[in-house]
Amino acid sequence: MRESLAARQQSDPELGKLVRLRHQSAEQPALALLSSESESAKKLYNQWERLEVQEGLVRRRVEGKPGDKPYMQLLVPRQSVQDVLHCCHEGMTGGHFGIRRTLDQVQRRFYWLTWNEDTIRFCERCEPCNEYHRGKLRRTGPLQPVIAGAPYIDLTGPHPRPERRHVYILTCVNAFKEAEPIAKVLVEQVFCRFGTPVTLLSDQGKEVDGNIMKHVCRMLGINKLRTTPSKPSTNQVERLHRSINAILGKTVASHQKDWDTRLSFAMSAYRASRHESTGYTPNMLTLGTEIRAPADIMSPQQRLPTTTWKA
Repeated sequence: MRESLAARQQSDPELGKLVRLRHQSAEQPALALLSSESESAKKLYNQWERLEVQEGLVRRRVEGKPGDKPYMQLLVPRQSVQDVLHCCHEGMTGGHFGIRRTLDQVQRRFYWLTWNEDTIRFCERCEPCNEYHRGKLRRTGPLQPVIAGAPYIDLTGPHPRPERRHVYILTCVNAFKEAEPIAKVLVEQVFCRFGTPVTLLSDQGKEVDGNIMKHVCRMLGINKLRTTPSKPSTNQVERLHRSINAILGKTVASHQKDWDTRLSFAMSAYRASRHESTGYTPNMLTLGTEIRAPADIMSPQQRLPTTTWKA
């Protein structure tokens, strides 16, 4: 991929001459050498001091906002633009999110002169997004802060039964960490890993508010609460389910029976997208770094720190 991108950069009809000149010397050449080149090449010529050659590829240095670390954007040749947009909007980090989040995915990694307009146009013409979009939500009241101190759990489904016979998606959200029966999954995968909560809030679904769950809570000394029938959105997981269902609705096959195999990729996209409320991705808030994604492999210099696990 790296050799392919390097070759595409140097042969690109818009950027090729400028890229070749940058490979030859770090000194800014005379503008006359680009007099017959494209408008894109001439505009990038004015940013010559920000162009760097790294691992055979020309990149553009971005200083960012005050306090942010500088980062590098790969100069994208015109023939690679659609590949880049597809990866950022539909890939593991994309999840068919809206225009704003897709712009963020592109801007963090790539640059070409019309990147903003091309990204907006790509999102507006995305067939799965246009087929799924439900329109604007009804106006609601202002958001209120929630004092989080225990996990939120919820269940969505039943979904079409796939080959692996899964029917429901169980979600457990813990504001400080990141569920045979639902209770077994909660105990073994959540409580044993992150500790027993003081309070457990769920809606009134029988799977999460039935006798088995009440018995588990009684046995572990957990205060079991439930939302009212008229206001299930009190449970914050409802909002997360809306995002997950939106991703799945745009990525599953027409028969909808492959949703369980797509779920991990949907969550990967959700965790890699920057949230407006915090200004960070869930990956950054949880891990302290962004994870490597296919879009980063297209731009090899955007390497992330290697994680070393200690026993």
